[in-house]
Parts: sequence; C-alpha cells; structure tokens
Amino acid sequence: MPFIIFNRLNMRLLALLPIFLVLHLSAQQKPESVHLGPDAPEWINMMVSDHPNVLEIQQAYNNYYESNPFEKNSYTQFYKRW
Repeated sequence: MPFIIFNRLNMRLLALLPIFLVLHLSAQQKPESVHLGPDAPEWINMMVSDHPNVLEIQQAYNNYYESNPFEKNSYTQFYKRW
C-alpha cells in the first residue's frame, strides 16, 4: 500500500514539473548595448536608436565596409549578435 501512495505522489509531482519548467523559460533578449565612442560609424548609431530599421542598418553597414576596410571590433561583434 505505501508503494501505491508513493507512486501517486510521484505522478502528481511529474505532472507539475512542466509547469515549473515553463516558468523558467524566456525568449531571446536584446544584447547589451555597446559603448559608443566618437569614432562609431553611423550604422552602429542606427542600431542603438529607439526604433531601428533592420534593412536600413544592413544597407548602411554594407555601404560603410565598401569604402572602409573591414576591422573586427566591438561594433562588428555587436552587429553580428544583433
């Protein structure tokens, strides 16, 4: 008899487990903002604006690196993760 009660208790706990797991789930968060120096390109300023437009930022990013050599820095890493 104690075994049956133990099984019922386990089944109730297993039924509640998904509820507790769902409470800990979260969606992707916006990456932390990058420090903007005086040399920051315009596309990074567009990214941290209140209402960024993805297509405009992609175009500005591509235009910037057509006329400037690509340099891996905190701005490009932020763009990659954004």
